[in-house]
Amino acid sequence: MKIADSFTKKYNVDKLVYYENFTDVFSGINREKKLKKWKTEWKLRLIKKENTEMRDLIYDFMNEKEIEDMKYVILEREKNKNEIPAKNMQG
Repeated sequence: MKIADSFTKKYNVDKLVYYENFTDVFSGINREKKLKKWKTEWKLRLIKKENTEMRDLIYDFMNEKEIEDMKYVILEREKNKNEIPAKNMQG
């Protein structure tokens, strides 16, 4: 999506082309650590095995309005993150 200063913006990621479901967070983290060690070629082969057209899978989970709403929330969060909080003025 490239909205926030994040991994997706830094590495020019703009599609969800692969995901795996896990019943517990520890299994997911272990799988992610293993995949990070793989060569890019291996990762692409895994992705294309499941998603031959490399289509954006986000639309399997969200509709256009939900995606736009999510973008708005992220933009607002980024905007507020950069604001300097007002000092507590007493007197």
